[in-house]
Amino acid sequence: MWFKRDDFMVGFVLSTLLTVGCALLIVLILRLLEADLLVQMKTFLFSVVGEIFLLRYYLKSQQTQSAKGSVLALVMTLGTILVFLIKYNYLTLK
Repeated sequence: MWFKRDDFMVGFVLSTLLTVGCALLIVLILRLLEADLLVQMKTFLFSVVGEIFLLRYYLKSQQTQSAKGSVLALVMTLGTILVFLIKYNYLTLK
């Protein structure tokens, strides 16, 4: 199967899709609870949980190239969330 190959792009794409899926699930739950998305911005940090489990799987099965792609996607996701938290003043760097 293509997703079990040890390839950088496979790890990056799967991690990105998993994170987007988790983020959409969080948006759906927040909409059902009628919460303000900007107020609940810190909740999006939970969208990387699935990505961390995927990274753990890659490291246990010694698929280093896929793990590198997953780490890159994880760093980009956390960086993006950090930028939004700083932009909307939910996190200050003082």
